[in-house]
Amino acid sequence: RKMIGLLIIPCYNEEAIIEKSIHQISSHLNSIPHNVDILIVDDGSKDRTVELAHECQDLYGETVKLISLERNSGHQAAVLAGIEYSVEHMYDFSISIDCDLQDDLYVIDKMINMSNKYSIIAGCHNDRRNDTIWKMLTADLFYKTANLLGISLLPHHADFRLLSRKAGISLLELNQERLFLRGQIMNLGYKIKCINYERKIGLSGSRPSKYTLRKMLSLAANGILLNTILPLRLITISSLLIFSAFLVYSIFLLVAIGFSSDFVRGWPSITLILTGSFSAVFLSLGIIAEYIGRLYRVKTKNFYYQIK
Repeated sequence: RKMIGLLIIPCYNEEAIIEKSIHQISSHLNSIPHNVDILIVDDGSKDRTVELAHECQDLYGETVKLISLERNSGHQAAVLAGIEYSVEHMYDFSISIDCDLQDDLYVIDKMINMSNKYSIIAGCHNDRRNDTIWKMLTADLFYKTANLLGISLLPHHADFRLLSRKAGISLLELNQERLFLRGQIMNLGYKIKCINYERKIGLSGSRPSKYTLRKMLSLAANGILLNTILPLRLITISSLLIFSAFLVYSIFLLVAIGFSSDFVRGWPSITLILTGSFSAVFLSLGIIAEYIGRLYRVKTKNFYYQIK
């Protein structure tokens, strides 16, 4: 049986480029020997994106599908909604790609040709020279922080990837409210193939990115908190250090009280009570952090990743 795939295009306020984007994508898909439908996922757009998407459906027929989220839920949620649609409608694989077509359409052919060997195929661009200085700096800072925290991420990979139906089901089974797909795919247990390509200037040209500082910080926080327990471990280490300092301070006070009459009566006892209480609170936080960390490990202990 010939495989049938789904190309997922998340859109948010893309009225300026959606028609041109769908035209280029449709023309390219018609030129390749594979059956691939197009799914436009509207992420609560406030402009004419949905109206123009319907016009694309009328123009290109049943190969163009459309789903609309009730509100703007974010790029990651839109991609996941497309993956869920792909699984529910029995597509053999799904490929997610941004509407502005910075990613190379010819990589789609390579992904499909390799899909019989790999369940996850990630597009990784060679450099960021077409990105703004701000985007390059924030991306580099995030990847350096992730490496320090021991988080495994594919370098220069965003959300241009192929997922087999099996991998899509595994991703949906994670059932996580917070999303960081480029990190979560590393924990699914499948071999990951990287395809390097040169990223182009998108159809939107120099238009400012829809990823505001708040959205980028939220995405970075999800990436860290969903993929490592190191912040919890830092709480444990800090609590042990504070408790150890309390013990040393307690011994010092007891020795000082025994050998000196200069201490104000009652003050050492109050100090010990206060420091002891704070130390006990921090130690309790450390124990709670260890339990939470172990729950996370139980959930992910059977997962692994392989990069080829």
